[in-house]
Amino acid sequence: MAAKRKSAIADPRDLGTAKTRKRLRESTLARLIRQGRIDPEMEHAATEIIRIYGALTRRLWARTSSMEKIDRASSPHWCPEWLLEAYLERYIPFTEALSATRSPALAVLYDVLIDDLPLKDIDRNRRVRDGYARQMTISGLKLYADLARRGRIATKEQRTNVG
Repeated sequence: MAAKRKSAIADPRDLGTAKTRKRLRESTLARLIRQGRIDPEMEHAATEIIRIYGALTRRLWARTSSMEKIDRASSPHWCPEWLLEAYLERYIPFTEALSATRSPALAVLYDVLIDDLPLKDIDRNRRVRDGYARQMTISGLKLYADLARRGRIATKEQRTNVG
């Protein structure tokens, strides 16, 4: 007797609860990339922002304690040299430029890149018009990509388009 083959189509009962489906959704950044709204330079900018943010906040994360003796004299630097260079040459000027606009653009960018909140939730939480979070995310990543490409901060005109 031949074994019964499983169907390739998932049974609707196997999709889980609404909470499970929400947790398993595609990330906001991945969706913007798939839709073609973010080019490879902007994707690289997003990755660099995430890595720098992680390096800055790593010591604040919960971790298990180790009872082994640690030789602090031989511990590695807090981050690789290229990451430190990116932090000093791009990340700091970028955050200063966005903070100077007095718009929530930097907070929106963190909501998307770090917290992975859906764009509609960001718009609703910040009480702004629909599409604002997407616009701020794309504009912020363009600004960072421009800074990475040219090695300097964008012009005043480009900064005003961000906020």
